[in-house]
Amino acid sequence: MVKAEEVGRYFRNNIHHSY
Repeated sequence: MVKAEEVGRYFRNNIHHSY
C-alpha cells in the first residue's frame, strides 16, 4: 500500500476527477 501522504494527495486529486 502507498504511504498515507501519497494516498491523501491522490485522493484529493481524484475527488476533482472522479469522486
